[in-house]
Amino acid sequence: MSEEFKKGDLIVYAGYTDKIEGVTKAHYRLGVIRSVGKYELFVIDQNKSIYNSSFRVPKECAQVIERASLLPRARDIKRPSLGDLVLYYNEGNHSGVVEDHGVLVSITDIPGQLRSVKIRKGKDESSHSLKDVIVLEHDK
Repeated sequence: MSEEFKKGDLIVYAGYTDKIEGVTKAHYRLGVIRSVGKYELFVIDQNKSIYNSSFRVPKECAQVIERASLLPRARDIKRPSLGDLVLYYNEGNHSGVVEDHGVLVSITDIPGQLRSVKIRKGKDESSHSLKDVIVLEHDK
């Protein structure tokens, strides 16, 4: 974990939920350090308003995020194009996780409708929303 914490640092901090069944679930959040102590930090949640109150986080449950190493906007996003090997991934409310991969064989972009794609896997084709598709490998 980070040894050098400073006021104003952006951090990821962890917490947990213990259940009677013995299952422990980890939780991760972003925060900004307000004050640094020997063993703990006073932190505010990154996603709350400026008026939210600070809370204690043990140093061993926190890690500094170097803002300079993260780009807020990708320089050159490679969008899927015809012939690419792509992955469709969607976590539906009722259907659970749906994953599909294959070769991108069509892109449909009709104004007023969601952009969609067709993915071919062997002889089978399936239609999906373009927003849920990423490139696995570009067609050469």
